[in-house]
Amino acid sequence: MSDTGDEDQYQEECPECMCRLSIDTPIMVWKNGKEGDEEDEMTLCSECYYECGYDKTDTNEDNE
Repeated sequence: MSDTGDEDQYQEECPECMCRLSIDTPIMVWKNGKEGDEEDEMTLCSECYYECGYDKTDTNEDNE
């Protein structure tokens, strides 16, 4: 029996380039540090994370 949470995770797309975020896609989880904000956290492919400047506003300690 598979965990549907894991399957749902691999149905997500990068909000910038729309590529499917699979187990083979390097990803970054961006946080803006504003608790309760609608866009408090976003998962992007690592390419878009850097190319679109998310690294400059990221407050996720795991990405330091």
